[in-house]
Amino acid sequence: MKALPAAQAMPNIHIGIIAGKLNGVIPATTPDQLQQVQTLPAGQVTRLNRNGTDYYIFPDRTQKQLYVGQLAQYEDYLRRRDIERNAALDNAAEQESLQEARTDSSIQWNNAWGSWTGH
Repeated sequence: MKALPAAQAMPNIHIGIIAGKLNGVIPATTPDQLQQVQTLPAGQVTRLNRNGTDYYIFPDRTQKQLYVGQLAQYEDYLRRRDIERNAALDNAAEQESLQEARTDSSIQWNNAWGSWTGH
């Protein structure tokens, strides 16, 4: 693999998601390739143009490989990331709401309402 021309870092990425979307896996097998995997920004996708085609690459330093895809795979990743991010935010809001409900349940209801047994 030659030097990476016109490399441009993209936002932070979750490796499990990107691995599923950038479906080309290229192992680094030479010293030059291993060095390039190490020099790419960790946890980020890099866009580069190679032979007139844009590619989106993500370095997996632990496995010593690159995940590679084109625009369609990168856009698919972005959609998946947004879905998971929104689900995480919804889950956090739900947990906060449940905590507030638990807090509200500590109010002394019996004094004002009497017994609710049998209702």
